[in-house]
Amino acid sequence: EQTGLLPPHDNGWYWLGAGHMTDDGSSLDQVFLRFERFGPGQWDWAWEANVLGRFDPESLKLRAVVPLPSASGVNWGSWLSRDGGHTLIYGVEDLGLVKYMHIARVAGDDLTASWEYWTGIGWAGVETDSVRVMPGVANEYSVAPLRDGYLLVTQDTNELFSARVVGYVSCSPTGPFTPIGTLYTAPEPGPFGSYGNPNIFTYNAHEHPELRTADGLLVTYNVNSFDYTDLYDDVTIYRPRFIRIGLTPAAP
Repeated sequence: EQTGLLPPHDNGWYWLGAGHMTDDGSSLDQVFLRFERFGPGQWDWAWEANVLGRFDPESLKLRAVVPLPSASGVNWGSWLSRDGGHTLIYGVEDLGLVKYMHIARVAGDDLTASWEYWTGIGWAGVETDSVRVMPGVANEYSVAPLRDGYLLVTQDTNELFSARVVGYVSCSPTGPFTPIGTLYTAPEPGPFGSYGNPNIFTYNAHEHPELRTADGLLVTYNVNSFDYTDLYDDVTIYRPRFIRIGLTPAAP
């Protein structure tokens, strides 16, 4: 018998966000976004809340589901990153055509501890004080140390259904982030893409810094179709893509 790590509820489902292992190895903590249906149509669903699933690292058995901050409407869990004595929690304020980065943090690695939110000048304990750091990020993206700064990798959502994977750099994990250009253009989308299908789109590109090499990044993105029957006709569509993006060696 098969079941989900966090089984769907009666009127919706959970979408995996970022996760990490606690430092003591006692818990695999995974952020989930809860979505609810509000009608019978294919796209009649919306984000409802953020929760944390806590799993046994050995058996992957679910131990607990803990509510996470959700009052601001931010979908937390786009990315997690340790920075000094804190875990940074990146999120997205998803307004459909426009998406904004938000940032929170906890001391240590316990995501059930009290959260603080980036206000643009410091950290506050009230979720609704969280500010929009920048537009144009996807629902999943990555922010990871690179050399003497930080690299943001994301799908470019400033353009509608863009195939471009773009990079930004910053001296701080909270920004401001400066664009460095297009890192990769996915070949699959649109009528002139590799599938020749106008329904195909890509989304949620980000780096996997644990798999970075001295001369390259490993980036993944997702491929899907606006017509779900395409996915049954060609099962190669709905699969992740893995790409290597070269890094210029640092100056001596």
